[in-house]
Amino acid sequence: MNIFKAIPKLFSRHKFIFAVGFAIVLLSIFFALRFVTSNSSEKRYVLAAVQKGVITNSVSGSGQVSAQEAQDIKARASGQIVYLNVKPGDNVKRGKLLA
Repeated sequence: MNIFKAIPKLFSRHKFIFAVGFAIVLLSIFFALRFVTSNSSEKRYVLAAVQKGVITNSVSGSGQVSAQEAQDIKARASGQIVYLNVKPGDNVKRGKLLA
């Protein structure tokens, strides 16, 4: 029996089953596409009237701060420091006299 002749006979005998199956396939495709498009990242804007005010922003966190590079500083000779040429918070460049 030729398959192209068998399909119309099968469809004519089981119209209701094919209609229900086709409807299920269409609904599945519809809901799958709806789910995929609803999860897209849409830009949402909040609108408000212009007001004068102070903008404050704060960041808090916990953890440990460490230097990217560390260097041990040792004196070539022992003795007392008489003069300190830097203040706390100063940037120190290579070759600058510290003490």
